[in-house]
Amino acid sequence: MDLSLWLAPSAGPLFAAPAPQNPSKEAVRDVALTKYSFPKDAPPLVAQDVNLPETSAAPRFTVQVGAFSLRENAERLLEQALQAGEARIDETQAGVRLLHQVRIGDYATRLGAERALQQALDVGLAGVIVAIRP
Repeated sequence: MDLSLWLAPSAGPLFAAPAPQNPSKEAVRDVALTKYSFPKDAPPLVAQDVNLPETSAAPRFTVQVGAFSLRENAERLLEQALQAGEARIDETQAGVRLLHQVRIGDYATRLGAERALQQALDVGLAGVIVAIRP
């Protein structure tokens, strides 16, 4: 029986090799950089702030590696974040809860924050770049 009519040409293999049980930090970083990074020749993403006047000050950038309701948890992560650079705990109100955000650096450009994010990945931390309006 010819099954070629039943299978899409791009269906791919029916079985895949199992994922490694304990991947190295380098393997995790490489997957994160390739799977979640934009190509180097991609145009930059531009956020639109419709409520901000054109004369508003330029944002600053930081890398957030965690946010916790318990300060003790933030302090534990802060110890590891200090290996990636100048790190701190910022506090912000989220509704009725106080959040303790672990952040690395304070940069005038996104490029500086991207370098800090790479340093965070190098010490085993995941993070996101956050733009902060003055």
